[in-house]
Amino acid sequence: MKQVCVDQNNGLDVIHLDKPFGSDHMSFNKRQIEAVLTINADDEAYDHYHKSTDTIQNVNFDYAVKIARMNMGTLIRMAGVAVQGFLARPVAAAAA
Repeated sequence: MKQVCVDQNNGLDVIHLDKPFGSDHMSFNKRQIEAVLTINADDEAYDHYHKSTDTIQNVNFDYAVKIARMNMGTLIRMAGVAVQGFLARPVAAAAA
């Protein structure tokens, strides 16, 4: 994931923790199924975290697109699939 962020020049900082903590991915890890949790490391920076106001209207879509592209780029690298230009191609602006 870290290399994908470099390839995409997306400004995301990947932090790897060897000791996962409780979240949605833990049920997979407990069954020896590899899983990853990609979240904003600073949950306190998001005022709506785990609140009733955590709705689609409050999502930072630019940030969400960066995370989605990082995840997809990581899957492509893991699969060994050559997708010319995917990792570095800029994201097209969403229609207003």
